[in-house]
Amino acid sequence: MENPRPVALNYDDRDGLAADVAIAGGGVAGLYAAWRLATSERRGEEGAPLRIAVLEATDRIGGRIETVTFPGMPQHRAEFGAMRLASWQELVLGLAQQLGIEVEPFAMGDEHNFWHLRGKRLMAEELSDPAKVPYGLEGWEIGKSPEQLLDRVARKFLGDRPMPTDRAGWDELKVSWRYRGRPAREFGFWNVLADELSSEAINFVSDAVGFGSMTQNWNAIEALQLIYSDFGPDVRYVRFVGGTDRLTVELANGFTAAGGEIFCGNVVTRLDAGPEGPPELTLTVRNRRRGSTWQLRARHVILALPRRALQLLGYPGSLFDPYQVDESGLRALAASVHRYPAFKLFLAYGEPWWRELEISSGRSVTDLPIRQTFYFGVEESERALLMSSYNDDRAVAYWQGLGWTERDEPTAPRLQVTGAGGPSEVLVAPQEMIRHAQAQLSRMHGLDVPAPYLAAYRNWGAPPFGGAWHLWRVNADSVAIGKRMRRPLPDYNVHVCGEAYSGIQAFIEGALTSTELVLQEQLGLSGPDWLPEHYYLGTRA
Repeated sequence: MENPRPVALNYDDRDGLAADVAIAGGGVAGLYAAWRLATSERRGEEGAPLRIAVLEATDRIGGRIETVTFPGMPQHRAEFGAMRLASWQELVLGLAQQLGIEVEPFAMGDEHNFWHLRGKRLMAEELSDPAKVPYGLEGWEIGKSPEQLLDRVARKFLGDRPMPTDRAGWDELKVSWRYRGRPAREFGFWNVLADELSSEAINFVSDAVGFGSMTQNWNAIEALQLIYSDFGPDVRYVRFVGGTDRLTVELANGFTAAGGEIFCGNVVTRLDAGPEGPPELTLTVRNRRRGSTWQLRARHVILALPRRALQLLGYPGSLFDPYQVDESGLRALAASVHRYPAFKLFLAYGEPWWRELEISSGRSVTDLPIRQTFYFGVEESERALLMSSYNDDRAVAYWQGLGWTERDEPTAPRLQVTGAGGPSEVLVAPQEMIRHAQAQLSRMHGLDVPAPYLAAYRNWGAPPFGGAWHLWRVNADSVAIGKRMRRPLPDYNVHVCGEAYSGIQAFIEGALTSTELVLQEQLGLSGPDWLPEHYYLGTRA
């Protein structure tokens, strides 16, 4: 397929710029909002076309979507950010069709992929074999797979209520369900697991699922929804042909073709009331390349930002200050979610050594710090791409300790790629990190794994992102908070959207549904004609 045309990005400042809508954040939520507004029937003052500006702090668009092509591997792309879509994500898939982006199956593996747990390599059918599972399971737990253990916990938590089959059902449950006489959201997931499972069973589930964050003590009802939405028995996966960044690039190109502007390398540092008062707002922006500060006036401001970026707007005395304890409740709203780090390490090889084990694609899981290994693809030249480590939560600290220090990072070698979405760069892995990855891959696969010819990584817990995804805290009322965040300051047209405070976190679908609700409720847009009318975006205000 042909590469998409480069996005027209502006790295300058524009002091005194006036806009109908200013959007902070050039990730998928911000670009979707910009594209929908620019291609809608809505008009600005006196019937003129809407003036829309997107402000992105980094030098590229995409946010936590980052697709990189390795040297010598034109056919296979390394997805350092989001990489797959679940079959139920109708908004994303409908949007892709509207933008002309094709999808293809995303393989999660076959009978040759495995789990390497406590030094033993187990195939899928062996995860319920008491003679082979290396965990001290007790009583009824013996002979149960991780999925069966989780199902037991879910059944106990839900009582005689059936498992919801869609997001509307989950949202109803979040509002109404009580567990042990209290609202279900008041329980941490780890606590709920401990009500039914032994410590060894909890360790088995946590190790086998591949994500440490999933079994931590976050909002239990939200945890069940996320786990069954991502790992449920009927979930199928697809990916975008040509890379996940096709989505953000096509949105950006559609937006700029309609007359919008994207200012990259421009950081929104504070938000204040305009000189004329509501609804006018003033954004103060720092241009990273020039070191200049400039201001932009807007009637609506959409903050398509994750938690860390929102809290960096907390300049003392500014309008949007989540560190200030006041009647707006911004501090509690912003802190209602956890930020979870994640780390990806890609290795490039002269040939796919994993073929010796008859592995062709998908993932294998281990309790070693590399946690998940994905076998991405083989070029015609036989060069092969491996995501040797996809890990989160406490495992990130292990790899962070082997990476470039904060002092060394400014001059550390980078894999630099200039794609359609602007210049992208990920850190080239130091030799000590590669050595540890090689040793763990060798132990996990039972082979003497060769050295890669190139290795690069991304730590999503580091600035400017501060986390790869977000999870609701214990006792957070996600339905009520989601509504509040769409207009957290009643007197001003300030709107928060994106994955962090959505009804289905850690998914692009969550980012887009929360954005669509902002566009419909707060800016008066009609729903897109390519999305079925019955599609559930979330509980409306």
